[in-house]
Amino acid sequence: MSLSIVRPVRAYVYARAPRYNGVKSSLKPYGNKVELFVKTVARARKYADGPPSPAIAIIQNSPVETVGGRQTLMKWSRQYSPREVERHEDWIAWLKSDSRAILAMHTHMVAPNPRLSVTHNGHNTWKLHVFNVQPEDSGTYMCQVNTDPMRSQVGHMKVLTPPDIVDQMDDFDRLTSLERGNVWLRCKAVGNPKPEVTWRREDGRSITLRSENSRSLTVKTYKNEDLHLNGILRQEMGSYLCIASNGVPPSVSKRYYVNVLFKPTIRIKDQIIVAQTNDDVTFECYVESSPKSLTTWYTQDGVKVIQDAWHIISEEIQNEYSSLSNLALKSVKESDFGAYTCFTENAFGTSSAVFQLQEYLYIDAGKENQRRRYYHHHHHHRNHRSQSPVYRKAINPFYSTLQEKNISKLYAHLMT
Repeated sequence: MSLSIVRPVRAYVYARAPRYNGVKSSLKPYGNKVELFVKTVARARKYADGPPSPAIAIIQNSPVETVGGRQTLMKWSRQYSPREVERHEDWIAWLKSDSRAILAMHTHMVAPNPRLSVTHNGHNTWKLHVFNVQPEDSGTYMCQVNTDPMRSQVGHMKVLTPPDIVDQMDDFDRLTSLERGNVWLRCKAVGNPKPEVTWRREDGRSITLRSENSRSLTVKTYKNEDLHLNGILRQEMGSYLCIASNGVPPSVSKRYYVNVLFKPTIRIKDQIIVAQTNDDVTFECYVESSPKSLTTWYTQDGVKVIQDAWHIISEEIQNEYSSLSNLALKSVKESDFGAYTCFTENAFGTSSAVFQLQEYLYIDAGKENQRRRYYHHHHHHRNHRSQSPVYRKAINPFYSTLQEKNISKLYAHLMT
C-alpha cells in the first residue's frame, strides 16, 4: 500500500490495479494530496463463534513519494457488521512499522507529534494526515484492525528532497595553482534521490582533463563530484559551475573560481614604427599575467613616460589574465624619435619589450638617379681593373688623397 506526491504543484501517482482477496484496486488523487485507500470487506459466510473478521484489500500499491513541506494523506476504509458497530473504534490503529511506534488509536493521537492527525468520517473511513512532511517521515506505515486474528496493511512513504550543495570549499588556496600545477574541485550534494553532479565552465568553453601521462581530453560537461584539473594552463582559469539535480525541482548550482598564477609575458605586433613629424603614433603591448601586473613605459634614456596631453597611456582588459597597454604619442616631434620600452612586473617576475620609432626620410628621385649614374661611371667601368682604387693607387700615388676626396664631396652634394 503506497502512494506518491511530488512538489511543487502537481501530484505524481504511480498506480497499479492488483486484486487482493477478490477486491480490485482503485486510485483517487485529490489535487495536491494523495489518498491511500485500504478497504475491508466482511466475509459472507456465517461463523458460529462470533462476527466475521474483516479482510483488507489493497486499493493502491505504489510508493508514497512526497517532497518535504507538503501534506500527505493516508486513508483507510472498511465495512463492518452491525455486531461490530459498538466496538469498531477500538479496532483501528495507525503505527510506524519500522519503529513500531503507535501513532493513533481511532482518532486519538498517541504520538506527541503536532504534524500528525487522524480524522474519521463517522462511518468506515479513517485518514492519517502528515503535515509539513520532513525527511524523517520516510518509512513504513501500518493501518491495523485489532480483531482476532489481527488484520493489517502497510504503506511506504518516501520523502523526496530537492538537491542541496553542502560542500564549503571556498578556500582560496585550494582553488589556486601555479601554471602547470594541479587543482582539485569537489562538489558534494545531498538530496533524495541522490543528486547527480555535473561540471561545466561558465563561459561555455571546454574542460580539459589530463591523465598522469599528459594525455588530454576536452569535454563540455563532466559528471562526477570530483573534478581534477592536472597540469592546468592559464587558458583554463575562470569560473567552473557545479550543478546538482535529482529530478526534484529546483536544481542548484555553485560557482568555483579557479586562479592560475604565472609571471608576465609580453606580445607585440610591430617592433619598428616609421613616422614623420606631426604624426600620431600608438605602441601596443599585449600583457599576460596573474596576478595582474603593473605596466610602465620608458624612453630610450630610461626616463619613465608621464601621461600628459602629448603622451597618453591607456589599458584595455582582454580576459581574466590578459590586457592591452597602449602608449599614444600625439604630434610627434624630432625629440620623440628613438626607443621606447614596455615594462611589466608582478610578484612572479618581470617582462619587457622594446619599440623603435624611426623618422621617415624623403629622397628626391632625380638626385637619387644622378647619384646612381655617377657611382656606375666610377665603380662599374668596363675596364674594372684599370678603374679600381688598388690599381690607380699603384700608378698614381696621389689618388687616395686627391681623387677620393673629390668623389666623397660630390656624393655628399648629391645627397643634399
